[in-house]
Amino acid sequence: GGGCRQKTAVPAPRLISSSELEEFRPLIQIKHDRETGKVFQVLDGLLLKDGYLYKKVSPESLSFWGVVPTEEEISKFGSSENNESNDMEWLSNIYGDTKKKRVITADKGDGKGEGSS
Repeated sequence: GGGCRQKTAVPAPRLISSSELEEFRPLIQIKHDRETGKVFQVLDGLLLKDGYLYKKVSPESLSFWGVVPTEEEISKFGSSENNESNDMEWLSNIYGDTKKKRVITADKGDGKGEGSS
């Protein structure tokens, strides 16, 4: 049917302060999630981590029609250009020159010769 759905206001995400949780400390349990491998604090069946509430939802339950991302979101999640020369330059600045130098010594008659490669 073409029923009209009421739009509810979605509160902005925010961190739960430790002072808000202090009275609930005796009730909080620690749980390791097998699917994600993350460790959560569990309070009354709610999974909490780093101040956020985690929920498992079915992808089919998500509605994304009419979503218009902002320019900031597009630039944040858009694909980047594949510019390997800049990547290599950036990596060499962090990790230094990738070429290793070694000293080769060889006996040649009276003296020793040294070379590097």
